[in-house]
Amino acid sequence: MNIADIISGFRVDDFVYNEQGSLGPRVQTSLQLFYVYSGHASVSVDGMVRLVGPGEITLLLPDHVELFRFAQNEKTHHGYCSALDVELSEKQQVDYQKLTTVFPMSGKIHELTDWAKTLGARTDRPALNLYDQIAYLLFYEFFNIAGYPEQLAPLPESVLRAKRLIDEKFGSPLDLTQMARAACITPTHLIRLFKVHLKTTPVNYLWDVRTEHGTRLLVDTGLNVAEISYRCGFSAPYHFARRFKARYGMAPGAYRRRQWMR
Repeated sequence: MNIADIISGFRVDDFVYNEQGSLGPRVQTSLQLFYVYSGHASVSVDGMVRLVGPGEITLLLPDHVELFRFAQNEKTHHGYCSALDVELSEKQQVDYQKLTTVFPMSGKIHELTDWAKTLGARTDRPALNLYDQIAYLLFYEFFNIAGYPEQLAPLPESVLRAKRLIDEKFGSPLDLTQMARAACITPTHLIRLFKVHLKTTPVNYLWDVRTEHGTRLLVDTGLNVAEISYRCGFSAPYHFARRFKARYGMAPGAYRRRQWMR
């Protein structure tokens, strides 16, 4: 599989930002994997925010305006792998746009970035060739994590039914039995299909949807955290705060203050 129609080279590197560090605004010029080792980053792409926590990775596309804000109370160690001067086909542009979310990093990505670091200062041809091959493998591993190209295949009708229920009724009490009933299959079968096609479980998908809606309400409304929690289907504000902090590395209130200060 080709990453892009044309690539002039690769760059793999990492940086440590101090507390309250930032980068940008800038226009992305490469096809880039951005990942966080420790700390966290709020990545705004054309005004849409992605929160990248420790051990998470996201894909950045060329020709978009980006602004990075790093953790307020700790240093953030992040890395990137850039495919330089890329030209993407129309299909690649459409496909990759569907992959611009946040995914967990795999052990392979950690290993590959470590290998790339050992080769970064060398200029001999064998080392340069190996460096490029490692960068290719980083992209391939990301696509594997994201389920590409399988992720872009049509989802089974049973999965679509369950997703539709969750997306529409996330604010109401839902359990696996109700999801399976909507999908017209057994709970065990529904879990298997979600893992195959969405790389998660139905219940985790539900929690992710609730957390994402809560994040939007934090930024776009003046509702307090308790009201947001209940509107998004959490049984208590504590549950929302715990889920939010586990995913994004900060409390909901701290995230809101940071976004409102922009």
